[in-house]
Amino acid sequence: MKFIYTFFIFFLTYTELNAQVVTEFVTDNDMTETISLAFYGNDLYFSSWWEEIWNNPYDDIYKISKIDITESTPTIIDVVNLPSLPGGMVFKDNYLYFSHGYTISKIDITENTPNIIDIINVNSRVEGMAIHGNELYFTVAAGSKISKINITDTTPVMINVASDLNSPYDLVFKGNELYFSNQYYIQKINITEAAPNPNQVSNVGSSRGLVFDDDILFIAKRFNGKIYSQDVTLPPNALLLNTSYTAFNDIALLNNDLFITGFNNIYKIENVSDLVTLSVGENSFSSNSYKIHPNPTFNEISISGIRSKEAFIIYDVSGKEVLKGTISVNEKIDVKSLSNGLFFIELDNGNRLKFIKK
Repeated sequence: MKFIYTFFIFFLTYTELNAQVVTEFVTDNDMTETISLAFYGNDLYFSSWWEEIWNNPYDDIYKISKIDITESTPTIIDVVNLPSLPGGMVFKDNYLYFSHGYTISKIDITENTPNIIDIINVNSRVEGMAIHGNELYFTVAAGSKISKINITDTTPVMINVASDLNSPYDLVFKGNELYFSNQYYIQKINITEAAPNPNQVSNVGSSRGLVFDDDILFIAKRFNGKIYSQDVTLPPNALLLNTSYTAFNDIALLNNDLFITGFNNIYKIENVSDLVTLSVGENSFSSNSYKIHPNPTFNEISISGIRSKEAFIIYDVSGKEVLKGTISVNEKIDVKSLSNGLFFIELDNGNRLKFIKK
Protein backbone atom coordinates (compact mmCIF):
# COMPACT_ATOMS: atom_id res chain seq x y z
CA MET A 1 0.00 0.00 0.00
CA LYS A 2 1.29 3.48 -0.90
CA PHE A 3 0.79 6.70 0.99
CA ILE A 4 2.03 10.26 0.80
CA TYR A 5 5.14 10.75 2.89
CA THR A 6 4.24 13.57 5.25
CA PHE A 7 5.91 13.31 8.63
CA PHE A 8 8.58 10.68 8.96
CA ILE A 9 10.88 11.96 6.24
CA PHE A 10 12.46 14.22 8.84
CA PHE A 11 16.05 13.16 9.40
CA LEU A 12 18.92 15.49 8.69
CA THR A 13 19.60 14.12 5.23
CA TYR A 14 18.99 15.33 1.71
CA THR A 15 16.69 13.31 -0.56
CA GLU A 16 17.24 13.82 -4.29
CA LEU A 17 14.01 13.92 -6.27
CA ASN A 18 15.00 14.90 -9.75
CA ALA A 19 18.30 15.44 -11.52
CA GLN A 20 17.13 17.37 -14.57
CA VAL A 21 14.71 20.06 -13.47
CA VAL A 22 16.68 23.30 -13.86
CA THR A 23 16.56 25.09 -17.20
CA GLU A 24 18.15 28.32 -18.37
CA PHE A 25 15.42 30.94 -18.76
CA VAL A 26 17.43 34.07 -19.55
CA THR A 27 21.12 34.27 -20.42
CA ASP A 28 23.32 37.26 -21.15
CA ASN A 29 26.96 36.36 -21.70
CA ASP A 30 28.04 39.95 -21.02
CA MET A 31 26.49 39.89 -17.56
CA THR A 32 28.83 38.84 -14.75
CA GLU A 33 26.29 37.87 -12.09
CA THR A 34 22.58 38.12 -11.35
CA ILE A 35 21.93 38.74 -7.67
CA SER A 36 18.44 39.42 -6.27
CA LEU A 37 14.91 38.77 -7.55
CA ALA A 38 11.50 40.34 -6.88
CA PHE A 39 8.17 39.91 -8.69
CA TYR A 40 5.77 42.71 -9.60
CA GLY A 41 2.91 41.03 -11.43
CA ASN A 42 4.44 39.08 -14.31
CA ASP A 43 7.51 41.29 -14.35
CA LEU A 44 10.54 39.74 -12.71
CA TYR A 45 12.96 42.38 -11.45
CA PHE A 46 16.56 41.40 -10.89
CA SER A 47 19.76 43.12 -9.85
CA SER A 48 23.09 42.41 -11.52
CA TRP A 49 26.63 43.55 -12.00
CA TRP A 50 28.73 43.75 -15.12
CA GLU A 51 32.47 43.48 -14.70
CA GLU A 52 34.52 45.61 -17.06
CA ILE A 53 37.07 43.85 -19.25
CA TRP A 54 40.05 45.50 -17.52
CA ASN A 55 38.70 44.36 -14.13
CA ASN A 56 38.73 47.86 -12.69
CA PRO A 57 36.07 47.88 -9.93
CA TYR A 58 35.50 51.60 -10.47
CA ASP A 59 34.32 50.85 -14.00
CA ASP A 60 31.98 47.98 -13.10
CA ILE A 61 28.31 48.49 -13.92
CA TYR A 62 25.53 47.75 -11.43
CA LYS A 63 21.88 47.84 -12.37
CA ILE A 64 18.31 46.68 -11.80
CA SER A 65 16.54 45.23 -14.81
CA LYS A 66 13.33 43.35 -15.52
CA ILE A 67 11.82 40.72 -17.80
CA ASP A 68 8.24 39.69 -18.60
CA ILE A 69 8.10 35.98 -17.77
CA THR A 70 5.06 35.45 -20.02
CA GLU A 71 7.23 36.07 -23.08
CA SER A 72 8.61 32.97 -24.77
CA THR A 73 11.92 34.78 -25.28
CA PRO A 74 12.07 37.46 -22.58
CA THR A 75 13.79 40.74 -23.37
CA ILE A 76 15.91 42.32 -20.65
CA ILE A 77 14.79 45.90 -19.95
CA ASP A 78 17.08 48.03 -17.81
CA VAL A 79 15.23 49.95 -15.08
CA VAL A 80 17.93 51.89 -13.24
CA ASN A 81 21.71 51.98 -12.89
CA LEU A 82 23.14 51.78 -9.38
CA PRO A 83 26.20 53.50 -7.90
CA SER A 84 27.43 50.39 -6.07
CA LEU A 85 27.06 46.61 -5.80
CA PRO A 86 23.41 45.62 -5.18
CA GLY A 87 22.26 43.31 -2.40
CA GLY A 88 18.72 42.54 -1.20
CA MET A 89 15.53 43.63 -2.95
CA VAL A 90 11.80 43.62 -2.04
CA PHE A 91 8.55 45.28 -3.18
CA LYS A 92 6.10 47.32 -1.11
CA ASP A 93 3.23 48.57 -3.29
CA ASN A 94 4.76 50.45 -6.25
CA TYR A 95 8.09 50.94 -4.54
CA LEU A 96 11.04 48.64 -5.00
CA TYR A 97 13.31 48.70 -1.96
CA PHE A 98 16.88 47.58 -2.48
CA SER A 99 20.35 47.80 -1.01
CA HIS A 100 23.54 48.84 -2.74
CA GLY A 101 26.84 49.19 -0.97
CA TYR A 102 25.93 50.23 2.58
CA THR A 103 22.77 52.10 1.58
CA ILE A 104 19.09 51.13 1.45
CA SER A 105 17.17 52.97 -1.27
CA LYS A 106 13.93 52.78 -3.22
CA ILE A 107 12.48 53.61 -6.63
CA ASP A 108 8.93 54.14 -7.84
CA ILE A 109 8.57 51.63 -10.68
CA THR A 110 5.57 53.47 -12.14
CA GLU A 111 7.92 56.25 -13.25
CA ASN A 112 9.32 56.02 -16.76
CA THR A 113 12.74 57.03 -15.49
CA PRO A 114 12.84 56.15 -11.80
CA ASN A 115 14.90 58.30 -9.46
CA ILE A 116 16.84 56.57 -6.69
CA ILE A 117 15.66 57.76 -3.26
CA ASP A 118 18.15 56.96 -0.51
CA ILE A 119 16.51 55.96 2.79
CA ILE A 120 19.25 55.05 5.24
CA ASN A 121 22.95 54.23 5.42
CA VAL A 122 23.54 51.18 7.64
CA ASN A 123 27.36 51.23 7.48
CA SER A 124 27.41 47.58 6.45
CA ARG A 125 26.42 45.40 3.55
CA VAL A 126 22.78 44.26 3.37
CA GLU A 127 22.08 40.89 1.73
CA GLY A 128 18.46 40.04 2.59
CA MET A 129 15.30 42.16 2.89
CA ALA A 130 11.66 41.46 3.81
CA ILE A 131 8.58 43.60 4.43
CA HIS A 132 6.16 43.16 7.35
CA GLY A 133 3.46 45.83 7.37
CA ASN A 134 5.28 49.15 7.22
CA GLU A 135 8.51 47.76 8.58
CA LEU A 136 11.46 46.77 6.43
CA TYR A 137 13.60 44.01 7.91
CA PHE A 138 17.11 43.47 6.60
CA THR A 139 20.31 41.62 7.36
CA VAL A 140 23.37 43.53 8.52
CA ALA A 141 26.75 41.92 7.91
CA ALA A 142 28.48 43.78 10.75
CA GLY A 143 27.43 42.02 13.93
CA SER A 144 25.67 39.22 12.05
CA LYS A 145 22.31 40.74 12.86
CA ILE A 146 18.84 41.51 11.59
CA SER A 147 17.57 45.07 11.91
CA LYS A 148 14.48 46.99 10.84
CA ILE A 149 13.20 50.44 9.97
CA ASN A 150 9.74 51.93 9.61
CA ILE A 151 9.46 52.97 5.97
CA THR A 152 6.76 55.55 6.75
CA ASP A 153 9.14 57.56 8.94
CA THR A 154 10.60 60.70 7.39
CA THR A 155 13.96 59.89 8.93
CA PRO A 156 13.96 56.14 9.65
CA VAL A 157 15.88 54.88 12.68
CA MET A 158 17.53 51.47 12.50
CA ILE A 159 16.35 49.14 15.30
CA ASN A 160 18.17 45.94 16.15
CA VAL A 161 15.95 42.83 16.10
CA ALA A 162 18.40 39.96 16.70
CA SER A 163 22.19 39.62 16.78
CA ASP A 164 24.92 36.98 16.55
CA LEU A 165 23.08 35.04 13.85
CA ASN A 166 26.06 33.42 12.07
CA SER A 167 26.11 35.69 9.01
CA PRO A 168 22.42 35.88 7.99
CA TYR A 169 21.78 36.10 4.25
CA ASP A 170 18.17 36.07 3.07
CA LEU A 171 14.87 36.79 4.83
CA VAL A 172 11.27 35.74 4.27
CA PHE A 173 8.14 36.14 6.38
CA LYS A 174 5.41 33.63 7.18
CA GLY A 175 2.94 35.42 9.41
CA ASN A 176 4.82 36.86 12.37
CA GLU A 177 7.69 34.45 11.96
CA LEU A 178 10.78 35.68 10.16
CA TYR A 179 12.79 32.93 8.48
CA PHE A 180 16.42 33.54 7.63
CA SER A 181 19.33 31.63 6.18
CA ASN A 182 22.81 31.76 7.61
CA GLN A 183 26.17 30.07 7.41
CA TYR A 184 24.98 26.81 8.96
CA TYR A 185 21.21 26.33 8.61
CA ILE A 186 17.79 27.96 8.25
CA GLN A 187 16.33 29.50 11.40
CA LYS A 188 13.30 31.56 12.38
CA ILE A 189 12.34 34.11 15.00
CA ASN A 190 8.98 35.41 16.18
CA ILE A 191 9.03 39.17 15.72
CA THR A 192 6.29 39.69 18.32
CA GLU A 193 8.75 38.65 21.04
CA ALA A 194 10.80 41.34 22.76
CA ALA A 195 13.97 39.24 22.62
CA PRO A 196 13.35 36.56 19.99
CA ASN A 197 15.37 33.35 20.17
CA PRO A 198 16.22 31.65 16.85
CA ASN A 199 14.86 28.15 16.25
CA GLN A 200 16.28 25.81 13.62
CA VAL A 201 13.99 25.05 10.68
CA SER A 202 16.24 23.27 8.21
CA ASN A 203 19.75 21.85 8.08
CA VAL A 204 20.76 23.55 4.82
CA GLY A 205 23.59 26.02 5.34
CA SER A 206 25.22 28.73 3.20
CA SER A 207 21.91 29.48 1.49
CA ARG A 208 21.23 32.76 -0.27
CA GLY A 209 17.61 32.54 -1.42
CA LEU A 210 14.35 31.73 0.42
CA VAL A 211 10.74 31.75 -0.76
CA PHE A 212 7.51 30.23 0.58
CA ASP A 213 4.73 28.30 -1.14
CA ASP A 214 2.21 27.74 1.68
CA ASP A 215 4.13 25.62 4.22
CA ILE A 216 6.90 24.65 1.80
CA LEU A 217 10.07 26.71 2.06
CA PHE A 218 12.25 26.63 -1.04
CA ILE A 219 15.95 27.19 -0.46
CA ALA A 220 18.65 28.16 -2.96
CA LYS A 221 22.10 27.04 -1.82
CA ARG A 222 24.84 29.43 -2.81
CA PHE A 223 28.00 27.52 -3.58
CA ASN A 224 26.88 24.16 -5.00
CA GLY A 225 23.92 25.31 -7.06
CA LYS A 226 21.25 23.18 -5.39
CA ILE A 227 17.59 23.82 -4.61
CA TYR A 228 15.96 22.27 -1.55
CA SER A 229 12.46 22.27 -0.11
CA GLN A 230 11.49 22.11 3.55
CA ASP A 231 8.00 21.60 4.96
CA VAL A 232 8.22 23.95 7.94
CA THR A 233 5.42 22.12 9.78
CA LEU A 234 7.77 19.12 10.08
CA PRO A 235 11.09 18.65 11.86
CA PRO A 236 14.22 19.78 10.00
CA ASN A 237 14.66 17.98 6.71
CA ALA A 238 15.53 19.13 3.21
CA LEU A 239 14.42 17.53 -0.04
CA LEU A 240 16.93 18.03 -2.83
CA LEU A 241 15.20 19.07 -6.05
CA ASN A 242 18.21 19.08 -8.38
CA THR A 243 21.81 17.98 -8.60
CA SER A 244 24.65 20.50 -8.55
CA TYR A 245 24.24 23.03 -11.33
CA THR A 246 26.06 26.29 -10.65
CA ALA A 247 26.26 28.86 -7.89
CA PHE A 248 22.80 30.23 -7.04
CA ASN A 249 21.93 33.53 -5.36
CA ASP A 250 18.26 34.40 -4.98
CA ILE A 251 15.00 32.59 -5.64
CA ALA A 252 11.45 33.71 -6.47
CA LEU A 253 8.15 31.89 -7.06
CA LEU A 254 5.20 32.64 -9.33
CA ASN A 255 2.42 30.33 -10.55
CA ASN A 256 4.18 27.18 -9.30
CA ASP A 257 7.40 28.02 -11.15
CA LEU A 258 10.67 28.83 -9.41
CA PHE A 259 13.12 31.39 -10.78
CA ILE A 260 16.73 31.44 -9.59
CA THR A 261 19.62 33.85 -10.15
CA GLY A 262 23.05 32.46 -10.93
CA PHE A 263 26.01 33.90 -12.79
CA ASN A 264 24.95 35.33 -16.15
CA ASN A 265 21.66 33.42 -16.07
CA ILE A 266 18.21 33.34 -14.61
CA TYR A 267 17.11 29.73 -14.22
CA LYS A 268 13.66 28.21 -14.01
CA ILE A 269 12.09 25.13 -12.41
CA GLU A 270 8.57 24.47 -13.69
CA ASN A 271 5.72 22.88 -11.69
CA VAL A 272 7.86 22.78 -8.60
CA SER A 273 5.09 21.47 -6.31
CA ASP A 274 5.02 18.24 -8.31
CA LEU A 275 8.62 17.59 -7.28
CA VAL A 276 7.90 17.91 -3.58
CA THR A 277 5.28 15.15 -3.37
CA LEU A 278 7.06 11.94 -2.54
CA SER A 279 5.19 8.61 -2.43
CA VAL A 280 6.95 5.81 -0.60
CA GLY A 281 6.26 2.29 0.58
CA GLU A 282 4.41 1.79 3.82
CA ASN A 283 7.37 0.20 5.56
CA SER A 284 10.17 2.32 4.17
CA PHE A 285 10.58 4.33 7.38
CA SER A 286 12.20 1.37 9.09
CA SER A 287 12.95 -2.23 8.35
CA ASN A 288 10.42 -4.78 9.62
CA SER A 289 13.30 -6.59 11.37
CA TYR A 290 13.94 -3.65 13.73
CA LYS A 291 11.52 -2.94 16.56
CA ILE A 292 11.67 -0.80 19.70
CA HIS A 293 10.56 -2.35 23.01
CA PRO A 294 8.76 -1.23 25.07
CA ASN A 295 7.00 1.45 23.08
CA PRO A 296 5.76 3.66 24.71
CA THR A 297 8.47 3.56 27.38
CA PHE A 298 9.16 5.16 30.74
CA ASN A 299 12.85 4.48 31.40
CA GLU A 300 14.68 2.54 28.70
CA ILE A 301 14.33 0.96 25.27
CA SER A 302 15.83 -2.02 23.50
CA ILE A 303 15.94 -2.63 19.76
CA SER A 304 15.26 -6.08 18.37
CA GLY A 305 17.06 -6.92 15.14
CA ILE A 306 20.44 -5.58 16.27
CA ARG A 307 23.18 -8.05 15.32
CA SER A 308 26.29 -6.03 16.13
CA LYS A 309 27.27 -2.80 17.85
CA GLU A 310 25.50 0.16 16.21
CA ALA A 311 25.90 3.89 16.75
CA PHE A 312 22.63 5.75 17.25
CA ILE A 313 21.31 9.32 17.45
CA ILE A 314 17.98 10.27 19.02
CA TYR A 315 16.16 13.41 17.82
CA ASP A 316 13.16 15.21 19.24
CA VAL A 317 10.30 16.35 17.02
CA SER A 318 12.06 19.64 16.24
CA GLY A 319 14.98 17.71 14.76
CA LYS A 320 17.29 18.57 17.65
CA GLU A 321 19.79 15.90 18.66
CA VAL A 322 19.04 14.93 22.28
CA LEU A 323 21.01 11.71 22.83
CA LYS A 324 23.60 9.60 21.07
CA GLY A 325 25.70 6.56 21.80
CA THR A 326 26.06 2.91 20.82
CA ILE A 327 23.88 -0.14 21.32
CA SER A 328 24.64 -3.82 20.86
CA VAL A 329 22.75 -7.12 21.08
CA ASN A 330 20.60 -7.37 24.23
CA GLU A 331 21.65 -3.90 25.41
CA LYS A 332 19.26 -1.12 26.43
CA ILE A 333 19.27 2.64 25.96
CA ASP A 334 18.52 4.72 29.06
CA VAL A 335 15.99 7.42 28.11
CA LYS A 336 14.92 8.51 31.61
CA SER A 337 16.49 11.92 31.06
CA LEU A 338 14.30 12.66 28.04
CA SER A 339 11.16 14.71 28.43
CA ASN A 340 7.81 13.12 27.63
CA GLY A 341 6.91 13.07 23.96
CA LEU A 342 7.67 11.63 20.54
CA PHE A 343 11.27 10.83 19.57
CA PHE A 344 13.09 9.36 16.60
CA ILE A 345 16.17 7.18 16.60
CA GLU A 346 18.51 6.74 13.65
CA LEU A 347 20.94 3.83 13.60
CA ASP A 348 24.31 3.97 11.93
CA ASN A 349 23.13 1.38 9.40
CA GLY A 350 20.43 3.76 8.14
CA ASN A 351 17.40 2.28 9.91
CA ARG A 352 15.07 4.80 11.52
CA LEU A 353 12.42 4.22 14.17
CA LYS A 354 10.08 6.24 16.36
CA PHE A 355 9.12 5.84 19.99
CA ILE A 356 7.15 7.62 22.69
CA LYS A 357 8.61 8.53 26.07
CA LYS A 358 6.07 8.78 28.90
